[in-house]
Amino acid sequence: WLDLVRYADTVGYHGDQDVSVSPYRDYVIEAFNANLPFDQFTREQLAGDLLPDATDRQKIASGYNRLGMMSAEGGAQPKEYLTKYASDRVRTASTVWLGSTLGCAECHDHKFDPFTQQDFYQFASYFADIQERGLYSGANRDGKWGPSMEVPDEDLPQLLEPLQNQLAQLQSEFEDTPIDQALNQWLSELSEPSANWVTPEPASFEAINGTQLTLQEDRSVLASGPGHETNTYTATYLLPKGKLTGLRLEALPDPSLPAQGPGRAGNGNFVVSEIKAELVNGDSEPTRLELNNARASFEQADGNQNPYKGWKAIAAIDNDAKGKTWGWAVMPQFGVSHSWIAECKSPVELSEEKSGSPLNKTTIIPVIHLADSVSDSAAPRWISILDAPFLMNC
Repeated sequence: WLDLVRYADTVGYHGDQDVSVSPYRDYVIEAFNANLPFDQFTREQLAGDLLPDATDRQKIASGYNRLGMMSAEGGAQPKEYLTKYASDRVRTASTVWLGSTLGCAECHDHKFDPFTQQDFYQFASYFADIQERGLYSGANRDGKWGPSMEVPDEDLPQLLEPLQNQLAQLQSEFEDTPIDQALNQWLSELSEPSANWVTPEPASFEAINGTQLTLQEDRSVLASGPGHETNTYTATYLLPKGKLTGLRLEALPDPSLPAQGPGRAGNGNFVVSEIKAELVNGDSEPTRLELNNARASFEQADGNQNPYKGWKAIAAIDNDAKGKTWGWAVMPQFGVSHSWIAECKSPVELSEEKSGSPLNKTTIIPVIHLADSVSDSAAPRWISILDAPFLMNC
């Protein structure tokens, strides 16, 4: 029976995508097992949904009318495929219930049986009010192959009962547990800057291409003036005694920036193509500060031509190994703060003699409102709270 009525768990045409019609299969099996009278079996399949006070079982039986093939192929002509669906429905119904070859009259009067071409299309018109489309555009992605219904599982309530009881018990325990105070204290601690991060005031800073830099009260530096596709920023800091284990670059929003920044591109974005740092002690030669394990609070996704499959934090310390174009960016998260962090490959001990050594030559490609920080902890790391990343020193 299932073969004759075109039953299948896929749509048949082109991509042959999955379609959920298994409840109809179960209906047929149950009907045979229960020895359902054939006249009732017929009415329920041909028009079960039109019966007075139709049950879910009768509506499922009427799914027979939707068992034909369906197309989501972009080049299909909707009216042509509506005709195909109607013609196939005539063949199926006439073969199964009439035991005849009415399908032969689709293009001309039947040559042997007393059916005219008009009979074929009059038969098709009986099913003309079925809600269907010739082309199910997008159904191969969202699974919407026309009208459908949810079919409850008779065993589901019994399976859900112990889970619902367990959920109620856990909910009761949750409500009786005083966690607000501890949670608020924990969140408060997270929102405060780590004591191990030091934000020194820059001793000097400069940019090229006529960009103006202004020191802010929070020791960040705000860029303004004419924009340029690329730029280079150099900042010098006097470091206190301690252990230098990492650097943090913060890109901060500001009302003066496009889309409130943190970048100066028209949409508020930026690209940090390369960050370089050197330690200088007095008149000695500069020492390159080697950085690794770069990561950021957010990284722009882009898997097209980007060799990193995204605008990753690591691209800002790769010595432009894969080209000067790539770097760290944050689209589409504009108007909010972002942080970039990298660890020193080897922690640097800053002694009394080195106290006051300038850390300089931080080269950055975008024009951004930024603040630089250094860490004196053993290993700077970051964690994510919910969907809002915070840079933490653990």
